[in-house]
Amino acid sequence: MPEEQEELRLTSVGVKPNSVNLWVRVVTLVTLLFVITASGVAQGPPVKFSDVRFDQRLDQQVPLDLNFRDESGQSVRLADYFGKKPVILSLVYYQCPMLCTQVLNGQVTSLEKIPFNVGEEFNVVTVSFNPRETPALAAAKKEMYLAKYGRPGAEQGWHFLTGDPKAIAALADSVGFHYVYDALLNQYAHASGIMVLTPEGRISRYFYGIDYSPRDVRLGLVEASAGKIGSPVDQIILLCYHYDAATGKYGVMVTNSLRIGGVIIVILLVTLFFFLQRRVRERKTENDGALRDGFGIALILALLLPFAPEQASSMSGRTDALYAFLLGVALFFGTLIAGLEIFFAIKYRRRDKDEFPPATNQSLKLEVAWTVIPFIIAMIIFVWGAKLYFDIYRNPSDAVDVYVTAKQWMWRFQHADGRREINELHVPVGRKIKLILASEDVIHSFFVPAFRIKTDVVPGPGRYITLWFQPTQPGRYHLFCSQYCGLNHSRMGGWIEVMSPVDYEAWLSGLETARRWLRPVKNYFSSLPASPVTRATAAVGDQSLKDCSAAQCFWITVRASRPMKAMFVNRSSIHRRRSPLVTRGLLSCRHFRAW
Repeated sequence: MPEEQEELRLTSVGVKPNSVNLWVRVVTLVTLLFVITASGVAQGPPVKFSDVRFDQRLDQQVPLDLNFRDESGQSVRLADYFGKKPVILSLVYYQCPMLCTQVLNGQVTSLEKIPFNVGEEFNVVTVSFNPRETPALAAAKKEMYLAKYGRPGAEQGWHFLTGDPKAIAALADSVGFHYVYDALLNQYAHASGIMVLTPEGRISRYFYGIDYSPRDVRLGLVEASAGKIGSPVDQIILLCYHYDAATGKYGVMVTNSLRIGGVIIVILLVTLFFFLQRRVRERKTENDGALRDGFGIALILALLLPFAPEQASSMSGRTDALYAFLLGVALFFGTLIAGLEIFFAIKYRRRDKDEFPPATNQSLKLEVAWTVIPFIIAMIIFVWGAKLYFDIYRNPSDAVDVYVTAKQWMWRFQHADGRREINELHVPVGRKIKLILASEDVIHSFFVPAFRIKTDVVPGPGRYITLWFQPTQPGRYHLFCSQYCGLNHSRMGGWIEVMSPVDYEAWLSGLETARRWLRPVKNYFSSLPASPVTRATAAVGDQSLKDCSAAQCFWITVRASRPMKAMFVNRSSIHRRRSPLVTRGLLSCRHFRAW
């Protein structure tokens, strides 16, 4: 066996086999360590992400006396491209396999979409930060991107430069551009972005990434040129957009947008005023004085229009008082804050470009004041509102119950003694009325502006909502459904008739008379020979007697058979068979006469 012969040979010379294996392992390990260490030394220190970044140095001067070489190999100074126009500066290297190409592609795409032309309104300077690159590479890049840009004259305004290490480092440091050479990959690790410089060589704006918004680039050029390029519209847009240094983008500035909107509204109002005045002068007639007087009277009436609906319940005045307090507090503090803003903006305005405001000292008394005062006002509003809320929604024990049923698209009221009304509710002045509301189909909302009461009426079995009011003056007040409840929502309205005690008693007597008129008519139709018309009319009349107690319900009853109108008017059999009271009652009913 070969292994046994080798073991006998090593034993004969005095070497143990186990020691040989140990030495082989040690030598192998040392060799591997040496190789790993050598490779680590060859690739250099690892690249740190903190070394690859943009440090924004807005308004810093770029050294324009640095010397570079243009795409033709001639020595140029950076100042040759400044002085009259803003400049877009990009730092790349031409042999970059990935990121630099994307930066240049994004730049040319953005330049294609803005109305300004390279070489006319602004210049573009692209500098390679790889000192080993040659003007030939720069010329090839220029030819490629000018072809992509495709506008004539751009070759006079877009320059591709190369330079020495010192000039490159000085330029990169002045704009805050940090990059690191990765020896292992033989590439540069660097940030991506472009910069906009003023004609004097000061840094105006940074735009990060590889995709640059044409709007942002256009606004950046307009700002860098100090308004020398662009249209008045660009200047207005700049008032609405604000450059965010953290993101390198322009965002909407809400405050300036509101200011501009306010100015536009004022201008439109003034223009409308003068336009109307001019129309009045053009139509000057003998009654010019009357027209002017009419205009003045109309203006006075507009100022004297009621701020809120009339107060017709015991809660109206209290509700309006709380609302007036809230409005007064808002107007007072709004006027105070706006006035202080204008005052401080004028007094502490920046008078010099290099002026810095002095440090302000904290005031404990001021901080306590603006904390305690709003707290006290908020507590007053809370206590006042809570007290008013409980008084409105806590039903008094001596109130008269009225049952309200909401249904598409009508309000049905039923008094405690059984009287019923449709879309009208008659109540005496001064009496507390408790409404017990329910809905048969969808959500409705019971709203009487003059009483300052409103509540949603939600459908559901056994679901009732209560609300109360106490009318304080006679009148006829509109009832609304303020919750959209279907196609004919606008028709779902009604009236609440507040009557004096004497008129209310007379109204009750009139209901009893109407009942006496309606009952013989219903009995008459029931006694006629059976037919679809008589059955329908009798059924409607029977339901009317049950559901309604006003004289208008007879109009609902006889509406089922219009041909019978002639029978009543011509003193037909009903006049001969029934007492004159029936006919007299029918002919005195305003609904029957209208029918």
